[in-house]
Amino acid sequence: MPKLNESEVLDIQEGRSVLVDVRSVDEFNTGHASYAINIPLDEIDSIDIDTKKTLYVYCASGGRAQLAEMALANKGYKVINIGGIYDAIDIMGEA
Repeated sequence: MPKLNESEVLDIQEGRSVLVDVRSVDEFNTGHASYAINIPLDEIDSIDIDTKKTLYVYCASGGRAQLAEMALANKGYKVINIGGIYDAIDIMGEA
């Protein structure tokens, strides 16, 4: 999975890009990466984020994030799967 560079991390921190946790609400509430918002995979079609923003998605291990990546790309988003929760926390820290 791709590591984010300092510029990409700053874009997330300052709201120019969005970090999306596609795990369930219960999973998200047990812990998530800093700056992440929760949009469970089964609700991904209802996403309402500016398509000009890059989305970085993650889940527990990367599988659901891969499905979200494909679905969001089909909706016109620039989206990057960064893998699982531990990959995201390693990059962004834990909230």
